[in-house]
Amino acid sequence: MVIEKMQAATEAMTTLMLGGSPETVIARYRVHVAFNIKRLTAA
Repeated sequence: MVIEKMQAATEAMTTLMLGGSPETVIARYRVHVAFNIKRLTAA
């Protein structure tokens, strides 16, 4: 889980450094969260 958080932070930092907007970072986090919800609730 720590590795996932570090990867997400690196992705966010890279997006911002390359001129991406904070909205883009938030949208990407939401994609990750939705995937995790789907993955963790699958039976």
